[in-house]
Amino acid sequence: MSSGNGLVRTFLKFTWLAWPCCWNA
Repeated sequence: MSSGNGLVRTFLKFTWLAWPCCWNA
């Protein structure tokens, strides 16, 4: 489950970083 949690964390981080980018665009 640790692996899955890490994947979700990475996905959330990527979404958080891409969110403002999309909003600005």
